[in-house]
Amino acid sequence: MLTLPDWQGGPFRKIVVCTDFSKTADRAIDCAASVARQDGAALEIFTVTYPPELDSWGAVLEHAADSPTTYEEVCRAAIFKKMEQCRELHQAALDGVKHVSAILESQMPSVKITECVLSSHSDLVVIGTHDHSAIASHFMGTNAERLIQDAPVSVFAVRCLVE
Repeated sequence: MLTLPDWQGGPFRKIVVCTDFSKTADRAIDCAASVARQDGAALEIFTVTYPPELDSWGAVLEHAADSPTTYEEVCRAAIFKKMEQCRELHQAALDGVKHVSAILESQMPSVKITECVLSSHSDLVVIGTHDHSAIASHFMGTNAERLIQDAPVSVFAVRCLVE
């Protein structure tokens, strides 16, 4: 699904794509890279993660007290590694595309995604969508649905049926 504001015309200049490192997000990155190459646009790939210092359960359940690194350091290193693997996976699609990546932290990913879209001065955001039951979508919604409602720019929602 592609939503375009009535004011938007011409090629895209700056594209942001959100990833949660799923197969759907992989497809969204490939689509974003394709549009960026076609339009000569810059591309920013980002992910939003929960701030590890606020995850008291994870620190207790998943981290040894005698570890030389803090729980926060372990979490941040893991997400950094995932982003590196993501860039490697999409190296061919990103070849020739000016791109950067970023790791953001927030308790409310949909709000942070919208903030990132606004602060980056992008004119297209690409996001993968996941299938949810009607009841789950009604009560929880999704980051993609929220972004489609909140973003003042074009949104390209990429759906992947197989996860």
